[in-house]
Amino acid sequence: MNDKTILKLKSNWDKIKIIATITFIILAGTVYSVSTMIKGGKADDRIELVVTDSVISTSDGAGSHFDSSDDSTKDDSNTDIYVHICGAVINPGVYQVPAGTRVYQALELAGGSSDDAYLSGINLADKLADGQKVYIPSEGENAEGILSTDSGDVQSVMININTASEAELMTLPGIGQSRAKDIINYRVKNGFFESIDDIMKVSGIKEAAFEKIKDLIKV
Repeated sequence: MNDKTILKLKSNWDKIKIIATITFIILAGTVYSVSTMIKGGKADDRIELVVTDSVISTSDGAGSHFDSSDDSTKDDSNTDIYVHICGAVINPGVYQVPAGTRVYQALELAGGSSDDAYLSGINLADKLADGQKVYIPSEGENAEGILSTDSGDVQSVMININTASEAELMTLPGIGQSRAKDIINYRVKNGFFESIDDIMKVSGIKEAAFEKIKDLIKV
């Protein structure tokens, strides 16, 4: 070989080494990147598995305070109760409600209070009991003696229109002194009322007034 050929071969060999080196660096970088991504993916999988296991263990009871099915977060009872809402309400009557229902919730079921209702005299946050009777008074009436907050006291607050005094009759919604005297005068002239409906025979007591007191009187 002459000197020119040797120099040309040497130059080509140097180029091949440079190309090989660059190729190796590129391949090494690619392998490293892929390896890093695979390792990162496995780490993510492990993290995801740990989180998943944590969630599962929580629902199994380890973190029961997050479990909506835990008995500690349930209502104290699933039993329905019956309550009587009357007085200055839109739809008075007996309602079936879940145990633990508050007065304001039962009042909503009864259509809400009427325009003349006196709600300041009622604890709307009270829990209701089975058989309880709640009377919503009207503005300006004397509510003393006609509110029943215990189921066992309903009978004791009812007014016997055949034996009630003037003062007792005046505790009824819409019955003032003049009307109470009319009831007593009617009894004197006509004898005892045979039913609570007979009170509408008294002058000035019509159906609207009777609706307010029918759940609070007896004979």
